[in-house]
Amino acid sequence: MKFSRKFLFFVLMTLVLLTFIITISVFVSNYGNTLLELKNTNLWEALLFLLSIGSLIFGFFNIFELSNRHPQSLTLALIGPSGSGKTVYLTMLYKELEAGNLKGLMFSSYGVDTTKKVAELLNLLASGFFPPRTYIGDHFLYQAVAKYGTKIFSRRYRVQIADYAGEYLNLDDQYIEQENKWFQDTDFFKYVISSDSILIMIDYPRLISGTNALAKLQNILVASLTSLIETKNTVDPSLPLSTPVGIVISQMDMDPIFREDHTPNAETQMEIRKILDRLITFCEIRCKHFRIFYVSSIGSPILQQWIDKKAHPINITDPILWILGAG
Repeated sequence: MKFSRKFLFFVLMTLVLLTFIITISVFVSNYGNTLLELKNTNLWEALLFLLSIGSLIFGFFNIFELSNRHPQSLTLALIGPSGSGKTVYLTMLYKELEAGNLKGLMFSSYGVDTTKKVAELLNLLASGFFPPRTYIGDHFLYQAVAKYGTKIFSRRYRVQIADYAGEYLNLDDQYIEQENKWFQDTDFFKYVISSDSILIMIDYPRLISGTNALAKLQNILVASLTSLIETKNTVDPSLPLSTPVGIVISQMDMDPIFREDHTPNAETQMEIRKILDRLITFCEIRCKHFRIFYVSSIGSPILQQWIDKKAHPINITDPILWILGAG
């Protein structure tokens, strides 16, 4: 049986606290109801009491050291329809995080494949081209190592983020002919329901276009989240989902107010909420940790502006920082 780090941490903390409580109980039962009577004890008894205090402090220190030494696995599912900008977002996210400008966060890509992939995509963007579309049956697993928190109270993570084809959410049939599998049997679906956190990316131009496909998209997303809840909460599916779920509205640079203020105005936010009412309402009711993010991967609807350094990514690190804080 595999135990989570949180469970092992809880067990160790409990053992240390029980040891301390037993020591204090024995001490008080023998020498009165107050520690002020310490002066009536002999030197050896006083040293024993101080030793128990020292053991408690040493135990806490070692538990935190053990927690920091072994990284926690963090699997992030970034899902969204084709063309929502998932690949560009991941590329720019890695670039921003590796720059080291965020206080309390150290982030670095892990593995030759990830480093090479990010470099290739950045070169492609710098040449004035967006990355090619990811197709069904093809995906790439981005990996990284991260450390988040203060110098003493920090957590280490081994991060994995898979970039799957958006067509999985565009299909009219639940049977995937390209993989000869039903949707629930695909690696994509299995990856999503096994993830530690989920980010649902929907691009702003798609929302304001008024396409009827948005209703179908919400149905698929709600069904996937429902399956996730049933998988995670096998004892009581009515309980809220503890897995953090965020909705990321991408390509917000199409909104001139957002480009200026880095946040949409109240009217735009209400419009987005009205369009995604079913999905947002479901997440608010069934998810313990839920939030909506508004981002722009390059900061401008014109790629050349980013190439000329006249535009910069907006809010793209907010989702990952929220997940690390909620984890």
